[in-house]
Amino acid sequence: MFETREGLLWPTGDRGLFGHRHTIKTLDKEILPWVKGREVCVQAGGAAGEWPHKLAEEFEQVYTFEPNPALFHCLCHNCPDLNVVKLNAALGYERKLIYVDNPEKDWNYGSYYVHPDGNIPTFRIDDLALQTCDLIMLDIEGFELQALYGAQDTITQHKPVIVVEAHAEQYERHGDSLSMLKSWLQGFGYTKVDIRSARDWLFR
Repeated sequence: MFETREGLLWPTGDRGLFGHRHTIKTLDKEILPWVKGREVCVQAGGAAGEWPHKLAEEFEQVYTFEPNPALFHCLCHNCPDLNVVKLNAALGYERKLIYVDNPEKDWNYGSYYVHPDGNIPTFRIDDLALQTCDLIMLDIEGFELQALYGAQDTITQHKPVIVVEAHAEQYERHGDSLSMLKSWLQGFGYTKVDIRSARDWLFR
């Protein structure tokens, strides 16, 4: 079920998620220059742990969420950083139990997304009751807006930089859209910043 690749524990058979590992380069070049503080970052999905491990080098505290049990197992192995709080859970607005699945599960562990009625808990970012928050990064296959609905207090109080994956069809399967996301964040005073990434939107 698992194998070692380039020193990392990884789900056997996955090609899609492993093939997108290069996107981590956007952190230093495109994202961190917009983030003033380096105290707290909230990140989801944690996948196999590379993103939270990289963020742990920059922030005093990282909270990472990964609902897929297999990926969470890899995350804990690949990201032993003591300043990373690891949660095998989803982020959203409704506190409910979910499961994750996807039609490409035999080869792309990066495409798992939330379905109702499972055994994995959903938390709100606001449940963390953070004293400060500098960055929220979400790559959760179209559930990003639902996760931000659960972060309204955090956003109001701390005004973190927000980075979300932006694929229209992924949002649509949850009844959301990119225009809804943009309009909702504008209501909190956020502006979209152009970055050189085909998959992410950054708001400040």
